[in-house]
Amino acid sequence: MKKTLFLLIACALSTQFSFSQSVDNSDGFDLYDAKAETYLDRILFGDTRIFAEYIYSPSFRDVLAFRIVKDRCRETYTLQVFRLSNSQEKMREIHQASSTTAPELYRKYSPKPKSFEVSERFAVELRGEMTAVLMRGFKPMERTPGVIEVVSDGESATFRCVVDGELWARRIHMPKNRALQLSDICNKIITDALKGRKPNEAKYIKLLREIDFWP
Repeated sequence: MKKTLFLLIACALSTQFSFSQSVDNSDGFDLYDAKAETYLDRILFGDTRIFAEYIYSPSFRDVLAFRIVKDRCRETYTLQVFRLSNSQEKMREIHQASSTTAPELYRKYSPKPKSFEVSERFAVELRGEMTAVLMRGFKPMERTPGVIEVVSDGESATFRCVVDGELWARRIHMPKNRALQLSDICNKIITDALKGRKPNEAKYIKLLREIDFWP
């Protein structure tokens, strides 16, 4: 019944919004979107290119996200974590706006992050594992938002990094295997940070190194 209801809602909404197509593989269902950013990407991260970014989108619950910002002048790394409520409603309001490219349109919906300075070792280890998942099915992305992301039953995980000046991104519905292991670690990092606890870097580096490379 729940799945049937979602299909009816999705059909009704598809006349207004562009939805991603999915391809199944060993990491889950890759969501492809004609290389466009989603409104959710822009709400959370703006139009800047950051060292590493992650979004967890569960159905009917708050969106969780983080990004790691590298300060090239000071050679330091900052972990910023976000919680976004009512994301679907906010994306629909953006879609109905006269211009979906105005930065101020997204800023008014952007949640205030909690920030923690982290070590280079932690930042590089986390980005390295994210890049490994991206290499298995990344999609180069253009910086023009135009897709509203709808998560049906389950959840999706988005991994984003800039590699050689190009934004690499991969959105996976119902992640599994390596992608699921990485997503679980990212979610634990966010949960710790939202409670005001700086991530235990040694613990998380150990968990990252224990992720199975195969399948």
